[in-house]
Amino acid sequence: MGDTLYAETEITGHRLSQSRPGTGIVTCRTTGHNQDGNAVVTSTRSFFVPVDADAVRDHTSY
Repeated sequence: MGDTLYAETEITGHRLSQSRPGTGIVTCRTTGHNQDGNAVVTSTRSFFVPVDADAVRDHTSY
């Protein structure tokens, strides 16, 4: 209790989705370190991203 945590994320892979045209899949590993620099938690996750960010921005005005 009372630790200060810092997170570091590394992109470990990327590819185009075979089932969702216009979508990519990014995989990353996030490691949480405490104030002493010790790794205290690590997770790996994958998520979808649009291949053409400009098209999404134009469509959503975001």
